[in-house]
Amino acid sequence: MNNNLAARGKWPITILVIILITLAGWRIVSLQINDKNIQNFDDCVKTGHPVLESYPEQCIANGRTFVNTR
Repeated sequence: MNNNLAARGKWPITILVIILITLAGWRIVSLQINDKNIQNFDDCVKTGHPVLESYPEQCIANGRTFVNTR
């Protein structure tokens, strides 16, 4: 009987791990799709890539650097 309780207790954790892995994979794929559409500094910032605190500001996406021209 104790084995049944232990097995039941693992299911919520297993399901949670599967959900988290699925969400992480979806996020990675969606970022890669968005990265293909990046054409300028503003697009880079909108997709959530890091902005360097430099003058002028620079945003880096997939090894490409976009400079804020404003």
